[in-house]
Amino acid sequence: MKFGLVSDVHGNPFALKLILEVLSELPVEKIFFLGDAVGYIPGEQEVFRILEQYDVTCQMGNHEYMLLHSNEVPAEKEDVYRLQPVLNRISNKQLGIIRAWPKKRVVEMSGRKLLFVHGGPEDVLDQRVLPDSDFARMVPLEFDGVFMGHTHRPFIHQHGSKLFVNIGSVGLPRDNGSLISCAVYDSAAHHCEILRVRYDWTLVENAYGTELHDSVRQLFKREEPDVYGTIVT
Repeated sequence: MKFGLVSDVHGNPFALKLILEVLSELPVEKIFFLGDAVGYIPGEQEVFRILEQYDVTCQMGNHEYMLLHSNEVPAEKEDVYRLQPVLNRISNKQLGIIRAWPKKRVVEMSGRKLLFVHGGPEDVLDQRVLPDSDFARMVPLEFDGVFMGHTHRPFIHQHGSKLFVNIGSVGLPRDNGSLISCAVYDSAAHHCEILRVRYDWTLVENAYGTELHDSVRQLFKREEPDVYGTIVT
């Protein structure tokens, strides 16, 4: 089975629509979303509509958790995340849907056991797993593959037969703001690839410019010399 994974949309419907179109054309049999539909960019209502349109299987990220506990978010972080206004824009029905999203998902296919989390295997919402993390410590895990988001920086690390994959960010990449990210995994071959898709971030600025924190605008403009993944468009 071949499936797609996306994460960290953060209220960016333009990027989400584009990346789901790319995955659908490959095609993949199923698409999973690893959390953070909200925060930073105020397009979450359209994001929820697109996720439903493409029948994406969703789970919770740390921003959904913070949304449900928004009174606990420090003021300096709320100034950037902008979660309180989300509560005023979305319906109680949508809030209930978010509340029902699982914090982790275990999937078995082609004889392999896979873990989907937003953060990492040791803290499913907030762990930051990076390319130089201590994967040897995680190897005793019962899973053949661990798929993560949260850091907005994609990578694939293979430790023996185990795959550790960070699928990067759709809505707000931290290495190059014009290259949104997703992953495609083939369970039969136990092979994963990171795909990067070019998009025009000025669509977000034109639609929501006055509602964005300046640090978000700066991320859109970031262009690091080396980016991980295969640029497909």
